Amino acid sequence: APIARALQALRRRLEAKQEELLTRLTAFLQAEARLRGFQSETSRRLKPLLPVLESARERLSRLGPKGLAQVEKTLGEAEALLRELEREAEAAKAVLQEIRGADLEALLGVFDPNPKEGAPEDLGRLRLPGVEALGYLEQPERMEAPLASLQEPLEALKRSLDRLDEGLGQRRGPAVVLLGEKALVLSERRGHTLVALLERASLSAFLLELAP
Repeated sequence: APIARALQALRRRLEAKQEELLTRLTAFLQAEARLRGFQSETSRRLKPLLPVLESARERLSRLGPKGLAQVEKTLGEAEALLRELEREAEAAKAVLQEIRGADLEALLGVFDPNPKEGAPEDLGRLRLPGVEALGYLEQPERMEAPLASLQEPLEALKRSLDRLDEGLGQRRGPAVVLLGEKALVLSERRGHTLVALLERASLSAFLLELAP
């Protein structure tokens, strides 16, 4: 009888954990699906975990304590990445709204091979065709339109990326946010944060030019 009661108690705990994980997995996958169109370094880190968690949801009722513990660990990592992704998406949404409301002339300006007056001198070689605006986050007075009006959401986006670096214990390369046919790039450069708005088609060439 004591053994039977112990087994029943273990089974109840197992079922409770299965139910808890099923609820969390369902909520996580639904939230992730809403952000699936948003591309960033965080979404790329999250992507490999998705098939693992989708498979785990189907197998929960057959998993024992060790299997459930592994699922819970993986889910915890994925939930943390999802929270970071949600913060990035909100910051990017704010940037996009500002860009949409910006002066169209600034957005559609023709490529000028000469650096704009007042721009940092070392940005000249980054003015590739399709690059619409450049600047350093730490120098808002020299930021080009329409980036000049986006200081607050850009700083929020950088803080989110910094927290992600800290949480993962590693330093990122250039961060890219895709905004329809546009791309927004944040990259550490000479001790400052370079920000660039460019055509998506020019992204590969721009990232190559950024490389040391």
